[in-house]
Amino acid sequence: MDATEQIRQVVGAWPDVTEEPARFGGVGFRAHGREIGHLHAGGVADFRFPAAIGALLVREGKARPHHTVRDSGAVSLPIHDRDAIADALALFRLAFDLAVASRGACDHATGGERQIDEG
Repeated sequence: MDATEQIRQVVGAWPDVTEEPARFGGVGFRAHGREIGHLHAGGVADFRFPAAIGALLVREGKARPHHTVRDSGAVSLPIHDRDAIADALALFRLAFDLAVASRGACDHATGGERQIDEG
């Protein structure tokens, strides 16, 4: 099983995660109305985090700045070996946990009504 399939099996099994075609090819994952990341066919995972978190991940060597959207919180991770699969899963989990926390904050702020962020 290749890296993409391994990641799809794990991330796709998380509650409320949906899979969809990514804008520029590959596969994207959404949780609670927001994209948590996507995989390109060439073996790169992209994630969009708040700017401070993205910068921290880059400083700690856990990701690289996104190849086109620098200084935005977006980061990339090449997936070329087994260790990189585990690293990608950790970043997907972080993005998932942030989406869940964000949803909880929206639910609390709206008195329980579900708000969906399309961005």
